[in-house]
Amino acid sequence: MTERQLLDPTEAVMDTSVLLEFLDMVGPEGPELLRSIADTYAVETPPLLIALGMALERGDVVAATRFAHRLKGSCLSIGASRLAASCAAVEDACIRGTPPPADVYYSLRQHFAATNDALRSFIHGLS
Repeated sequence: MTERQLLDPTEAVMDTSVLLEFLDMVGPEGPELLRSIADTYAVETPPLLIALGMALERGDVVAATRFAHRLKGSCLSIGASRLAASCAAVEDACIRGTPPPADVYYSLRQHFAATNDALRSFIHGLS
């Protein structure tokens, strides 16, 4: 599986409509709650990415599927569409029994960095 297969380059890093809907639903406390969610995401995602990379490296498709699925869910919940799509591609490949090479982990880390930057930028724009 290549980077191109993991990611459509025209796809946005963030689906801000998810964030806007969240803010609308929560009300005045939304920005502060979103900051807290972003902080949690920034702390909890890297260990999951590492675990996914290690599972891919050792060829453990069961663990890789589980970690990719968990990452996909957390990404979708905050509108991280690009990283969610990449995690879905990894998950699907593992389910089919053809996991991507372990170096895919590095591209996922890059997607995470871009996602984290986009999320922080969105939040900063709320101030």
